[in-house]
Amino acid sequence: MIGNYAMFLAALILAAELVIVLLLILPQTKKTGLTAATGLLTVFTVYLVFMVFTEPHLPCSCGGVIQQLNWKQHIVFNAFFIVLGMTGICYQRKEDRENQLTKIIQHN
Repeated sequence: MIGNYAMFLAALILAAELVIVLLLILPQTKKTGLTAATGLLTVFTVYLVFMVFTEPHLPCSCGGVIQQLNWKQHIVFNAFFIVLGMTGICYQRKEDRENQLTKIIQHN
């Protein structure tokens, strides 16, 4: 599907992942990093779903544990981590609201 754009996309994704790592490391950008990581995984998972439904031959260049999974299992694996990321985002938002309330209460 990505054919001619594979090398460009690979470099772009690597750069995005490195930026996301930096965002996750810094406390003030942690929520942005978590949102970006979850978003990137979601986009990749949508791509996987599209490939499963449209391509008769599915290549796999995965490594490690994921190499042992078929494409549908990989989608479930990713979905679990998407839900985990979304849970983290919700938790971070709740924590941010609580911190804002604490600052308001302490200021008054």
